[in-house]
Amino acid sequence: MINEDPSKMVATELPQPAVVSNRPVWVWIITVAYGYSILSGLPFLLALLSGTMPIPPEAEVYYSSIGMFDYGLILVDQIMVAVAVVALFRLKKYSVGLWGVVLLSDLITVPYNLFFLPQFPGLIGVVTYCMMGVGVVLHILVFLYASTLAKNEVLR
Repeated sequence: MINEDPSKMVATELPQPAVVSNRPVWVWIITVAYGYSILSGLPFLLALLSGTMPIPPEAEVYYSSIGMFDYGLILVDQIMVAVAVVALFRLKKYSVGLWGVVLLSDLITVPYNLFFLPQFPGLIGVVTYCMMGVGVVLHILVFLYASTLAKNEVLR
């Protein structure tokens, strides 16, 4: 047994945990904004489907004219957005592809609603057209932002 003077012992360094870089502020903003949108939109959709939400007669004609396929598209779109948001928050490179799919979905569903659902254009006003445009533009911006993060190797 060796008796060493503790004052002469060399302290060995313990391995330090890897420093995880902070998420970019815009990733937080995107996550909170889309998270709020998804979580607030779900009760609206459930109330609409259950018939507990009062709606104007014109809107009732529209919503009764669309089928489960259309509601399925809405649900799939919301799930894709949620998965893309989580992937971006986790700084995963595959989030770029997910946002690309979300954007492609927008570019298909917006014209579908405008041109193939006959009641839709008569129900919506200028504000709704603008909001649809804003939604597509936001998805384009998030896709480009995620692409930039991947290019700069922030996403892994």
